[in-house]
Amino acid sequence: MMPGLDGFETLRSIKTDPGLCEVPVLMISAVDETDSVVRCLQLGAEDYLPKPFEPAVLQARVGACLERSGCATAKGSISKRSARSAIGPSGCCSTCCRAP
Repeated sequence: MMPGLDGFETLRSIKTDPGLCEVPVLMISAVDETDSVVRCLQLGAEDYLPKPFEPAVLQARVGACLERSGCATAKGSISKRSARSAIGPSGCCSTCCRAP
């Protein structure tokens, strides 16, 4: 569980913020109930990954999110570096987006 805001509230906050609303969000949660997955997708999440998950699945889903958002690397997917290092300062992939 997250302290303070829950995942739904955090997602809603991101998607209603004009500066963040275009950032693709992949939800990761220990809750694997259909209602929660559907609610996240309805609130604007690009994808939903239940815990526990395999790192290769996370990598593939992050790559797919970046491709759908038009922010994929030239090869169409992220490299084998961690998903965290693939995200640039604007919330997009660090390969195609650079901080001003």
